Amino acid sequence: MKQPVLSLTHFRAPLLRFGGLAGVLLGLVPAVAGQNFAPAVAYNAGSNANPLSLAVADVNADGKPDILTANNGSSTVGVLLGSGTGAFQAVATPSAGTGSQPYGVEVADVNADGRPDVLTANYGTSSVGVLLGNGNGTFRTAVAYSTGPGSQPFDLAVADVNADGRPDIISANTFTYGVGVLLGNGNGTFAAVVSYTTGTQSSTAVAVGDVNADGRPDIVAALSGAVGVLLGNGNGTFQALATTAVSNSPRKLALADVNADGRLDVVTVSDDGSGSVGVLLGSGTGAFAAAVSYATGSNTLPNGVAVADVSGDGWPDLVSANPGNYTVGVLTNNGNGTFAAVQTVSAGSGIPAPYDVVAADVSGDGKPDIVTANVSTNTVSVLRNTAIFLATQVALLADVQLCPNPASKASAFLVTGLPAGIRSVEATLLNQLGQVVNRVTAPVAQGAARAELPTAGLATGLYLLRLHARDAQSAAVGTLPTQRLQVL
Repeated sequence: MKQPVLSLTHFRAPLLRFGGLAGVLLGLVPAVAGQNFAPAVAYNAGSNANPLSLAVADVNADGKPDILTANNGSSTVGVLLGSGTGAFQAVATPSAGTGSQPYGVEVADVNADGRPDVLTANYGTSSVGVLLGNGNGTFRTAVAYSTGPGSQPFDLAVADVNADGRPDIISANTFTYGVGVLLGNGNGTFAAVVSYTTGTQSSTAVAVGDVNADGRPDIVAALSGAVGVLLGNGNGTFQALATTAVSNSPRKLALADVNADGRLDVVTVSDDGSGSVGVLLGSGTGAFAAAVSYATGSNTLPNGVAVADVSGDGWPDLVSANPGNYTVGVLTNNGNGTFAAVQTVSAGSGIPAPYDVVAADVSGDGKPDIVTANVSTNTVSVLRNTAIFLATQVALLADVQLCPNPASKASAFLVTGLPAGIRSVEATLLNQLGQVVNRVTAPVAQGAARAELPTAGLATGLYLLRLHARDAQSAAVGTLPTQRLQVL
């Protein structure tokens, strides 16, 4: 996957504003010299695979992330079992169904047996495919559920949209100008599709999240010239489409809180020649601000996007898959929901044409790595995150406690012994893929900070808690020791 080691230089000077406290804070201030990725390593995704999208999940219950690809060319799913160190075994390619030509792939336990299943958006057969997992990295024969005649879905999402505790499927029905909702029966089967119109604009990608803070899942779709929102009623039905226009034609999208205001924002990419990532900040009401565009570079034609803290500063960054010039782009968060100029990394030797990208910790070091699906070389590429921090980033005079740990519904962190000048501690909870799942800020009083960490609804597993100390101007002046939280 790559040739020379790529260094993304994103320097942030230490912020010392406490006069004589420089010596006290020396061990607290991060001096980030650069964001680095090792040379890309390519793994075969299968003969004539043409992988168009990918997912990362542990499908064989060994605690190590694996890679799944939607192999459009061979109508298969690529399964690459991970070693936990960033290396992967030879691919297995179970069928996604004859003529299925899958465009999208997701992983979820849809039959409540504790084993991950694979779901595909089947462009060739206008269906979604369900491959129930055996728990060892192998899968049963795919079963197809119609998304509607001629719908040819490009993408899908899995979420419980009717609050019955069973995963449902949402599809981007590109050629029938709509999204489809298939309610799950809880046993791996699904009800007939219910379609919702997206007007005169085709949908190419979907995501699910609560964008209006009413506790009900909503659907967000990438449309021909807009971002569309269908607010959920909480019972599996949805309100009429509302749109926010964008200047380009978004191809993929992601939901994330990029400016730490507690509201979901939308990130889009477009392969229409504009070469940009769009960021639409959420209002918390289901409406979004006008898109702010960030260039991904000339001839990039970005087609995939991921959101994760790849720079290690506690803020989500953007990663784009750029098939036009065979790179991935990294746009580092400035700490307020705006982003620095793109830094590009080769997706590998030859002409890999990365069509999709996931940021996930596949090497087990707590840092999100980059994984791409390379359509023109029938491969996936893994770029290990080798971020280097010049300072120790340890608050020598502070003590951190988590209680309870393990936790089910909530935990709490307590930091004591903080030096004068620290006004708040920001806590960021990340899952095993390096994705931010929660963020809270605690004020400091008499050298101590405490805050609750809600964990209800989070998947069982190990999470990382990163703690950042901030001054009176809310500037990050350092980090505290990373904590590990087990969620039950």
